[in-house]
Amino acid sequence: MYGIALRVWRRQQNRKVELKLGKYIAIEGNIGAGKTTLAQMLAQRLNARLVLEQFADNPFLEEFYTSPERWAFTVEMAFMAERYAQLSGILTQSDLFQPDVVSDYHPLKSKLFASVNLSPKEFRLYSQFFDALFSSIRGPDLIIFIRAELPTLMSNIKSRGRSFEQNIPSEYLLRLSEEYKNFLKMVTTPTITLVRESFDFIGNDQHLELLIQALLRKDFTGNTLVSGPDELAALV
Repeated sequence: MYGIALRVWRRQQNRKVELKLGKYIAIEGNIGAGKTTLAQMLAQRLNARLVLEQFADNPFLEEFYTSPERWAFTVEMAFMAERYAQLSGILTQSDLFQPDVVSDYHPLKSKLFASVNLSPKEFRLYSQFFDALFSSIRGPDLIIFIRAELPTLMSNIKSRGRSFEQNIPSEYLLRLSEEYKNFLKMVTTPTITLVRESFDFIGNDQHLELLIQALLRKDFTGNTLVSGPDELAALV
C-alpha cells in the first residue's frame, strides 16, 4: 500500500491540487508541535487560503511570559480579539479561486489556553465574551491534530529561536497537552491525529503527499489516529 502511495506521490509532486469543496481545515497542537509549518505546506499544495495566528501582533505576549499572573487576562483578550477579527473577515468572504481555507489554529484554542492561564473568576468572564463573539463564527470541517511529546516540543521551541518562548516551563507544556486531550474528547468535528515523531513533513515530501491524498480521497469521521506513514498510506 505504501508503495502505491509513493508512485502516486511521484506523479503528483510539485503539482497543485484542490479540494474544491469549500473546506475549512484547522491544524492544532501544542506550542512547538509544527502547526504553522504544516499549514503553510498544505495551503500551498491545496491552493487554499492560509490563515495564520498573528502572535507577533500581540503586544502583551512577552510580558505574559515574564509575569503570567499579571498579564494572563490581557494577553488572552488580545488573542481573542485578533482571532475573531481575522476569522470573521476570512470565513464570511467566499473566494472563487481559493474556496478552501487552511488555518494553524482552531477557534476554540482561545478557550483552551484561557482555561489554563486564567483564574476561575477570570475564565468565567472571558467565556462570556468568547461565547458572544464566536457564536457566529463557522467552525472547521476537519481538524488535523499534531500530537507531540515533550522532548519534541522543547526541541522545536529552542530551534525556532523566539526569545520570549525559551523559558517556557515544561510543566506548562504538559498541562496544555492534558487540556488538548480534553479538547479532542469534546469536539465533534472529524479529526486526524498525527503522531509528530513519526512524520517529517519538511524533510520528506512523501509524507506530505500521503496526507494530501488522504484528504482528497477519504471522508473522515470521528477521531482517526495515524501513528505513521504506513497507516496514512492505508487511508489512501
